[in-house]
Amino acid sequence: MRKFTLLLFSVTTLISTAQNKISNPPGTVKVADNLFLDKAEISNVAWVEYRNWLKNKYGENSKEYLASALDTNVWRDKLFYNEPYVKYYHSHPAYKDYPIVGVSYEQAVAYCKWRSDRVNELYHLKKHKLKYHADSNYVVEQIVKYRLPNKAEWEKFAAVDFDEKTKKKANKKQYVLYNYFKQDTLNNSNSVDITAPVISYYPDKNGAYNLFGNVAEMVNEKGIAKGGSFIHTLEELNPQKDIVYDTPKCFIGFRCVAEFVK
Repeated sequence: MRKFTLLLFSVTTLISTAQNKISNPPGTVKVADNLFLDKAEISNVAWVEYRNWLKNKYGENSKEYLASALDTNVWRDKLFYNEPYVKYYHSHPAYKDYPIVGVSYEQAVAYCKWRSDRVNELYHLKKHKLKYHADSNYVVEQIVKYRLPNKAEWEKFAAVDFDEKTKKKANKKQYVLYNYFKQDTLNNSNSVDITAPVISYYPDKNGAYNLFGNVAEMVNEKGIAKGGSFIHTLEELNPQKDIVYDTPKCFIGFRCVAEFVK
Protein backbone atom coordinates (compact mmCIF):
# COMPACT_ATOMS: atom_id res chain seq x y z
CA MET A 1 0.00 0.00 0.00
CA ARG A 2 1.31 3.42 -0.92
CA LYS A 3 2.64 5.29 2.06
CA PHE A 4 0.19 7.96 3.10
CA THR A 5 1.52 11.50 3.11
CA LEU A 6 -0.01 14.91 3.51
CA LEU A 7 1.95 17.65 1.81
CA LEU A 8 0.16 20.44 3.59
CA PHE A 9 -0.39 18.97 7.03
CA SER A 10 2.80 18.12 8.86
CA VAL A 11 2.13 15.52 11.54
CA THR A 12 4.97 16.92 13.59
CA THR A 13 3.00 20.12 14.17
CA LEU A 14 -0.19 18.46 15.32
CA ILE A 15 0.52 17.94 19.01
CA SER A 16 2.68 19.80 21.48
CA THR A 17 4.29 16.96 23.39
CA ALA A 18 5.78 19.26 25.98
CA GLN A 19 2.36 20.42 27.21
CA ASN A 20 0.42 17.47 25.82
CA LYS A 21 -1.95 19.94 24.16
CA ILE A 22 -3.04 20.27 20.57
CA SER A 23 -1.31 23.13 18.80
CA ASN A 24 -2.71 25.29 16.00
CA PRO A 25 -4.55 23.23 13.40
CA PRO A 26 -2.14 22.41 10.55
CA GLY A 27 -1.48 25.21 8.09
CA THR A 28 -2.99 27.95 10.26
CA VAL A 29 -2.12 30.93 12.42
CA LYS A 30 -4.12 31.94 15.47
CA VAL A 31 -6.28 35.03 14.98
CA ALA A 32 -8.67 34.84 17.96
CA ASP A 33 -9.71 32.54 20.77
CA ASN A 34 -10.45 29.21 19.12
CA LEU A 35 -10.24 30.69 15.64
CA PHE A 36 -7.39 29.97 13.26
CA LEU A 37 -6.77 31.28 9.76
CA ASP A 38 -4.85 29.56 6.98
CA LYS A 39 -1.42 31.07 6.65
CA ALA A 40 -1.88 31.13 2.88
CA GLU A 41 -4.42 30.53 0.13
CA ILE A 42 -5.06 26.93 -0.90
CA SER A 43 -2.42 25.98 -3.45
CA ASN A 44 -2.41 23.83 -6.55
CA VAL A 45 -0.32 21.17 -4.82
CA ALA A 46 -2.84 20.96 -1.96
CA TRP A 47 -5.62 20.44 -4.50
CA VAL A 48 -3.62 17.76 -6.32
CA GLU A 49 -3.20 15.98 -3.01
CA TYR A 50 -6.94 16.18 -2.43
CA ARG A 51 -7.75 14.82 -5.88
CA ASN A 52 -5.24 11.99 -5.56
CA TRP A 53 -6.82 10.93 -2.29
CA LEU A 54 -10.28 10.90 -3.91
CA LYS A 55 -9.00 8.91 -6.89
CA ASN A 56 -7.27 6.34 -4.68
CA LYS A 57 -10.29 6.03 -2.40
CA TYR A 58 -13.16 6.06 -4.88
CA GLY A 59 -11.62 5.52 -8.33
CA GLU A 60 -10.93 7.84 -11.24
CA ASN A 61 -14.43 7.40 -12.67
CA SER A 62 -16.17 8.05 -9.38
CA LYS A 63 -18.52 10.99 -8.89
CA GLU A 64 -16.37 12.17 -5.99
CA TYR A 65 -13.22 12.39 -8.08
CA LEU A 66 -14.91 13.83 -11.16
CA ALA A 67 -16.63 16.49 -9.06
CA SER A 68 -13.25 17.78 -7.88
CA ALA A 69 -12.02 18.77 -11.36
CA LEU A 70 -11.29 22.49 -11.59
CA ASP A 71 -12.49 24.63 -14.48
CA THR A 72 -9.37 25.29 -16.57
CA ASN A 73 -11.41 27.25 -19.11
CA VAL A 74 -11.42 30.24 -16.75
CA TRP A 75 -8.13 31.18 -18.42
CA ARG A 76 -10.03 31.60 -21.68
CA ASP A 77 -12.02 34.53 -20.34
CA LYS A 78 -11.92 37.18 -23.06
CA LEU A 79 -10.57 39.77 -20.62
CA PHE A 80 -7.75 37.59 -19.28
CA TYR A 81 -7.10 35.16 -22.10
CA ASN A 82 -4.02 33.03 -21.49
CA GLU A 83 -4.13 29.74 -23.36
CA PRO A 84 -0.94 28.16 -21.90
CA TYR A 85 -2.46 28.33 -18.41
CA VAL A 86 -5.42 26.26 -19.55
CA LYS A 87 -3.05 23.33 -19.90
CA TYR A 88 -0.31 24.08 -17.39
CA TYR A 89 -1.53 26.23 -14.49
CA HIS A 90 -3.14 23.44 -12.46
CA SER A 91 -0.75 20.64 -13.39
CA HIS A 92 2.77 21.85 -14.14
CA PRO A 93 5.21 21.62 -11.19
CA ALA A 94 6.27 25.22 -11.79
CA TYR A 95 2.84 26.33 -10.51
CA LYS A 96 2.48 23.91 -7.63
CA ASP A 97 2.73 26.65 -5.01
CA TYR A 98 0.36 29.02 -6.80
CA PRO A 99 -3.23 29.43 -5.57
CA ILE A 100 -5.93 27.32 -7.12
CA VAL A 101 -8.45 29.13 -9.31
CA GLY A 102 -11.34 27.86 -11.40
CA VAL A 103 -12.90 26.47 -8.23
CA SER A 104 -16.61 26.59 -7.40
CA TYR A 105 -18.14 27.40 -4.04
CA GLU A 106 -19.39 23.81 -3.71
CA GLN A 107 -15.91 22.44 -4.41
CA ALA A 108 -14.39 24.71 -1.78
CA VAL A 109 -16.92 23.56 0.82
CA ALA A 110 -16.24 19.90 -0.06
CA TYR A 111 -12.50 20.48 0.31
CA CYS A 112 -13.00 21.99 3.77
CA LYS A 113 -14.91 18.90 4.89
CA TRP A 114 -12.30 16.54 3.43
CA ARG A 115 -9.52 18.48 5.12
CA SER A 116 -11.35 18.33 8.46
CA ASP A 117 -11.69 14.57 8.12
CA ARG A 118 -8.04 14.04 7.24
CA VAL A 119 -6.69 16.23 10.03
CA ASN A 120 -8.98 14.61 12.61
CA GLU A 121 -7.75 11.25 11.33
CA LEU A 122 -4.16 12.35 11.86
CA TYR A 123 -4.94 13.50 15.39
CA HIS A 124 -6.48 10.08 16.03
CA LEU A 125 -3.46 8.20 14.66
CA LYS A 126 -1.08 10.33 16.64
CA LYS A 127 -3.03 10.03 19.88
CA HIS A 128 -3.32 6.25 19.67
CA LYS A 129 0.13 5.70 18.12
CA LEU A 130 -1.32 4.01 15.07
CA LYS A 131 -0.06 3.76 11.50
CA TYR A 132 -2.15 4.85 8.56
CA HIS A 133 -3.76 2.15 6.40
CA ALA A 134 -5.89 3.23 3.46
CA ASP A 135 -8.31 0.33 3.95
CA SER A 136 -8.95 1.05 7.62
CA ASN A 137 -12.22 2.51 8.82
CA TYR A 138 -11.20 4.58 11.80
CA VAL A 139 -13.74 5.79 14.32
CA VAL A 140 -12.39 9.29 14.61
CA GLU A 141 -13.24 11.90 17.20
CA GLN A 142 -14.13 15.28 15.70
CA ILE A 143 -11.61 17.69 17.20
CA VAL A 144 -11.17 20.38 14.59
CA LYS A 145 -13.33 21.76 11.80
CA TYR A 146 -12.13 23.63 8.72
CA ARG A 147 -14.58 25.87 6.85
CA LEU A 148 -14.81 29.04 4.80
CA PRO A 149 -14.70 32.24 6.83
CA ASN A 150 -17.80 34.40 6.89
CA LYS A 151 -17.73 38.01 5.69
CA ALA A 152 -17.48 39.52 9.16
CA GLU A 153 -14.60 37.24 10.08
CA TRP A 154 -12.71 37.96 6.86
CA GLU A 155 -13.12 41.71 7.27
CA LYS A 156 -11.78 41.44 10.81
CA PHE A 157 -8.74 39.52 9.57
CA ALA A 158 -8.18 42.15 6.88
CA ALA A 159 -8.04 44.90 9.50
CA VAL A 160 -4.76 43.48 10.79
CA ASP A 161 -1.87 45.53 9.44
CA PHE A 162 1.75 44.74 8.66
CA ASP A 163 4.24 45.28 11.45
CA GLU A 164 6.19 48.55 11.52
CA LYS A 165 9.43 46.93 10.41
CA THR A 166 7.80 45.58 7.24
CA LYS A 167 6.12 48.89 6.44
CA LYS A 168 9.34 50.87 6.91
CA LYS A 169 11.28 48.41 4.78
CA ALA A 170 8.66 48.53 2.04
CA ASN A 171 8.54 52.33 2.05
CA LYS A 172 12.31 52.70 2.05
CA LYS A 173 12.95 50.26 -0.77
CA GLN A 174 9.64 50.87 -2.58
CA TYR A 175 8.62 47.25 -2.28
CA VAL A 176 5.14 46.27 -3.40
CA LEU A 177 3.08 44.76 -0.60
CA TYR A 178 0.40 43.09 -2.71
CA ASN A 179 -0.07 41.35 -6.05
CA TYR A 180 -2.52 43.66 -7.81
CA PHE A 181 -3.26 45.27 -11.18
CA LYS A 182 -0.70 47.95 -11.96
CA GLN A 183 -0.98 50.63 -14.63
CA ASP A 184 2.14 51.83 -16.41
CA THR A 185 1.41 55.55 -16.59
CA LEU A 186 4.70 56.30 -18.36
CA ASN A 187 3.86 54.07 -21.30
CA ASN A 188 0.09 54.46 -21.01
CA SER A 189 -0.39 50.72 -20.74
CA ASN A 190 -1.70 48.18 -18.27
CA SER A 191 0.38 45.49 -16.64
CA VAL A 192 -1.65 42.45 -15.69
CA ASP A 193 0.47 39.78 -14.13
CA ILE A 194 -0.85 36.47 -12.93
CA THR A 195 -1.05 35.00 -9.49
CA ALA A 196 2.02 34.64 -7.30
CA PRO A 197 3.00 31.75 -5.00
CA VAL A 198 0.79 31.59 -1.93
CA ILE A 199 3.77 32.33 0.32
CA SER A 200 5.01 35.55 -1.22
CA TYR A 201 5.16 39.26 -0.47
CA TYR A 202 4.85 39.86 3.29
CA PRO A 203 2.87 38.33 6.16
CA ASP A 204 0.65 40.54 8.31
CA LYS A 205 0.95 40.70 12.08
CA ASN A 206 -0.99 37.44 12.39
CA GLY A 207 1.41 35.71 10.01
CA ALA A 208 -1.05 35.43 7.09
CA TYR A 209 0.02 36.04 3.49
CA ASN A 210 -1.89 37.64 0.61
CA LEU A 211 -5.20 38.45 2.24
CA PHE A 212 -5.27 41.29 -0.26
CA GLY A 213 -4.48 40.77 -3.92
CA ASN A 214 -3.21 37.61 -5.63
CA VAL A 215 -6.63 35.91 -5.70
CA ALA A 216 -9.89 37.10 -4.24
CA GLU A 217 -11.03 34.72 -1.51
CA MET A 218 -14.42 33.07 -1.18
CA VAL A 219 -16.32 33.56 2.02
CA ASN A 220 -19.08 31.43 3.48
CA GLU A 221 -21.78 33.63 1.97
CA LYS A 222 -22.13 31.99 -1.44
CA GLY A 223 -21.28 34.14 -4.45
CA ILE A 224 -19.07 36.62 -2.57
CA ALA A 225 -15.29 36.89 -2.50
CA LYS A 226 -13.11 39.39 -0.67
CA GLY A 227 -9.73 41.06 -0.86
CA GLY A 228 -9.27 41.71 -4.55
CA SER A 229 -6.82 39.96 -6.83
CA PHE A 230 -4.15 40.37 -9.48
CA ILE A 231 -6.77 41.87 -11.82
CA HIS A 232 -7.90 44.54 -9.33
CA THR A 233 -6.35 47.96 -8.75
CA LEU A 234 -4.86 48.95 -5.42
CA GLU A 235 -7.93 51.09 -4.74
CA GLU A 236 -10.13 48.04 -5.24
CA LEU A 237 -8.31 46.07 -2.55
CA ASN A 238 -10.87 47.37 -0.11
CA PRO A 239 -11.82 45.07 2.78
CA GLN A 240 -15.43 46.27 2.62
CA LYS A 241 -15.78 45.57 -1.10
CA ASP A 242 -17.71 42.45 -2.09
CA ILE A 243 -16.59 40.76 -5.30
CA VAL A 244 -19.65 39.02 -6.69
CA TYR A 245 -19.29 35.84 -8.75
CA ASP A 246 -21.61 33.14 -10.03
CA THR A 247 -19.16 30.83 -11.79
CA PRO A 248 -15.51 29.85 -11.22
CA LYS A 249 -13.02 32.58 -12.16
CA CYS A 250 -9.31 32.80 -12.89
CA PHE A 251 -8.93 35.35 -10.09
CA ILE A 252 -10.91 33.66 -7.28
CA GLY A 253 -9.61 31.06 -4.85
CA PHE A 254 -10.03 30.53 -1.12
CA ARG A 255 -8.45 29.83 2.23
CA CYS A 256 -9.94 28.13 5.28
CA VAL A 257 -10.46 28.99 8.88
CA ALA A 258 -10.40 26.33 11.56
CA GLU A 259 -11.80 25.97 15.05
CA PHE A 260 -11.67 23.28 17.70
CA VAL A 261 -15.05 21.71 18.27
CA LYS A 262 -13.99 19.84 21.42
